[in-house]
Amino acid sequence: MARPTQLNPEIQKQICDHLRSGLFRRAAAGLVGVDEQPLSRWYHRGAVEARGLYRELHVAVNRAEAEFMQGATETLQAASTSNPKHVQWLLSRRFPELYGRRDNVEAKSPEDEAADTAALRDLLLDCLGKFLPDEPPAPEPEQTGGWTEWRTEADLKPHPERQGFAELLPGQKPSEPQKTSTPAAGSSAEANTEAEKMG
Repeated sequence: MARPTQLNPEIQKQICDHLRSGLFRRAAAGLVGVDEQPLSRWYHRGAVEARGLYRELHVAVNRAEAEFMQGATETLQAASTSNPKHVQWLLSRRFPELYGRRDNVEAKSPEDEAADTAALRDLLLDCLGKFLPDEPPAPEPEQTGGWTEWRTEADLKPHPERQGFAELLPGQKPSEPQKTSTPAAGSSAEANTEAEKMG
């Protein structure tokens, strides 16, 4: 046998009075001594029933919330005579696609992006500065032909034992002497390779 429900006309009236004053359903339920889950079950059950106690609750809750919205809207409209921002706020909430803020879809100008980047960098340095070393930053890398290389004066001087990457033949290791072969006139490169293997 099912447990009898706590819902009765007096509980329904108290819940709706609280909703009409602007409280959320959870708070209204708590003030009348009912958990939020039973109120939610009653409300959703009333949405599918054609008549009865739960249907009456469903209709009464919807009416109470609509009456609160109407009262709040009238209050904002009355306040708009002294400050038009009240109506602007109401329109942005009621019709966001027409009057809502659009700052989340606007593209930023390059100047704004640069300013945001600089502000973010400053913020990170302020927050993380205590973790950074006291040494000056490393020198900027030199850009050459698409490669980023760190160069010093010693790197720029030719070294007798070091061969450049481009000077190596395929399959040759840096320590091996460079092999050069010039094909004889009228002979193919394959004949030269076979001659080197034999001789």
